Amino acid sequence: MVHKGCGLGRRRLVRGRAVACAPGQRPTIGGAAIAFGLSADAAVDISIVNVAGRLVQRVRQGSEVEPGSHTITWTGRSMNDTALPSGTYLCVLRAKAPDGQQARAVRPISLGR
Repeated sequence: MVHKGCGLGRRRLVRGRAVACAPGQRPTIGGAAIAFGLSADAAVDISIVNVAGRLVQRVRQGSEVEPGSHTITWTGRSMNDTALPSGTYLCVLRAKAPDGQQARAVRPISLGR
């Protein structure tokens, strides 16, 4: 399921969206930039799954991230360090604030070779 917003209650933990590239631009060859914003400190997990929902890479796991805008690079490689084929993958971002507030965003990534 693709969520356009990640608001929880009246406050938003994750703002913006996780994206591979700006609209109208071509995907990064061999990898992707994942951009996201946080409105509060949070433990962040970023995973890449294929269209069947199988995990192909953990880009970030449980890292504490401060509020603000962030960009993380995914190399386009799997967990066993093999280059993944061109195609569409899903970036799954989960954030959990110290107060228990949680947010999740899922966005497609087009990987080119």
